[in-house]
Amino acid sequence: MALKSRFDEITSEQIKSEDLIATKNERIEALESGSMDVEKRCQALEMTQKVEEATMNRDREASATKEEELMATIQRLRESLSAKEARGNSEGGTGLLRTGRIYLLSQVATTSRS
Repeated sequence: MALKSRFDEITSEQIKSEDLIATKNERIEALESGSMDVEKRCQALEMTQKVEEATMNRDREASATKEEELMATIQRLRESLSAKEARGNSEGGTGLLRTGRIYLLSQVATTSRS
């Protein structure tokens, strides 16, 4: 009888151990699956970040190019304005540049004389 009792006890412990192992294996599988999901999300976020960085760099370069073009246009306009003002002054006119506006006093004077 003692032998039967001991056999039942060992069998019961083995069943408990197998259940515990199965539970732990399920937990391990769940953790591994979650880990793979997190890794996939990290990779997706890294890709998104790379795309956004590339877009920002492209936009930054486009802005710099546009700024250079605008600065060149402003410089050409200043040179053109200076040339017109110099021509007006050399022709006896009194063209003035004030606060970014051109006052062609020579034209006003010519119009008022007519």
